[in-house]
Amino acid sequence: MHQPSLKHTGVKPWVVKLLQLSVLCVLLYYTQRLVRISLLYSGFETDVGFLRHKPKALFENRIWLYAFFTHALLSMLVLLAGFTQFSRLLMRKYPRVHRRVGQLYCFNIIFIVAPTGFVMGLYASGGWLGRSAFCTLAVLWWLTTFMAYIAAKRRQFKQHQYWIIYSFALTLSAITFRIILTYMRTHANMPPMQTYGLASWLGFLPNVLVAFFIIQYIERKSMYKQKRSFYD
Repeated sequence: MHQPSLKHTGVKPWVVKLLQLSVLCVLLYYTQRLVRISLLYSGFETDVGFLRHKPKALFENRIWLYAFFTHALLSMLVLLAGFTQFSRLLMRKYPRVHRRVGQLYCFNIIFIVAPTGFVMGLYASGGWLGRSAFCTLAVLWWLTTFMAYIAAKRRQFKQHQYWIIYSFALTLSAITFRIILTYMRTHANMPPMQTYGLASWLGFLPNVLVAFFIIQYIERKSMYKQKRSFYD
């Protein structure tokens, strides 16, 4: 049988590898910065970091205060655990470790970090724009992680992969939000509250879009391999 020409993904493999390496280096750099920031709150003090810019009256709200410290300290573990879920070496040679770390990632988000993030979102800066953004982020984060866990339990591994990509994209909003907010504060000619509110949405919506295109790339690559194996 004559094998027809098959259109590949249109992206050179070395370009993908270089892009992956560049993105990973940027993410690791900001991850270590976030870890250092999170450790500032290990003493449960209210005059450090982000809390210095919050109204003192908010500290009397014990629900918010407990939610903040819990979220700040455990989000660091979620971020670090999330990186391991995309390691092929870990998946192939140490599948049990992959599953245990994945469970830690999912349970942390589902039961602790996303709910506390929602509580924090109710009191977020940036007016209604900021509050709606962080509450939406918390709900989407919880939902995508929950769907990833359910798919894994049902051994629907392709669906699990796609949902975990969306989940980790939302996890990375802790990084992208700070990058965008810093840029907007420097270059955007907007009032501070509007800047914060808009940055709150831009901190995670582009991540979801990037996750969508990554999944489309994976799908196209998978279809190409299936067609090639059919004609071989």
